[in-house]
Amino acid sequence: MTANINITDLIALLTGLRKEVFAFERHIALMTFATWLHYPTDQDVLRHARVVAAAACFIHSGGKRNPLATIENLSVALLASPLRSPVGDISTSSLTRSTAVIGVADFFLRCPADKKPSLNKALFFINKGGADDPDDPDGEKAARSIATLKVAWKGCASTAPFLWACAAIPDEIYSMLPDESGAFKRIEKILRNPKRLIQYFGVSKFVQECLLSRVDPASRPRFNVKFPKGLLSVESDLSPFDDRELEILARYRAPKVNF
Repeated sequence: MTANINITDLIALLTGLRKEVFAFERHIALMTFATWLHYPTDQDVLRHARVVAAAACFIHSGGKRNPLATIENLSVALLASPLRSPVGDISTSSLTRSTAVIGVADFFLRCPADKKPSLNKALFFINKGGADDPDDPDGEKAARSIATLKVAWKGCASTAPFLWACAAIPDEIYSMLPDESGAFKRIEKILRNPKRLIQYFGVSKFVQECLLSRVDPASRPRFNVKFPKGLLSVESDLSPFDDRELEILARYRAPKVNF
């Protein structure tokens, strides 16, 4: 249908480090990138999303053509979709994974160095409610089972810098899926303000650099997105743990090893 998705190239295009080759290429790139945040390891879904994005651009632009919105591509997308539901139907499992990944990343970013942050400590901390918002007791709980956290981190850690940046700025990119109602108009608005995207990806790069310096060696290869040359890191505030968070962390006990 189309070639595999290159995230580095999408970032270069969206930050102005590469020019558009055809009409609506940046629109398609942004919707494809948003889909990657939900399905980072599934190239079939990403290729499908790119064609759906091309079709959305064709429809919402009043029929202006782009080379991806061909009859062949659209036929394959309609007849052989890798998804059981529309791309824009953000599943509960996707939200759960995203929340889990943000929680683990936030732990590594904010945990004091003298507390020797580790993945096991991060899993314990989140499982015990360390990532919950104490100012919003009725809000959605970030606490997850350790099994859920492990699965999310193993499969989606590459998205952690970008998901964290979405939550920190905040940004609508997470919901800019190709068949989301009104996505095309919202994307038009974002693309008219290129500094916003440069800031978003700059923060994402800063977060990835911080994570690579703090996570355990086994987790480092999971951060496999290469940022394009010329994109500068944008430092973001990393507030230290408060007393409540430190108290939860203090309850951690390393698992015993039986010989």
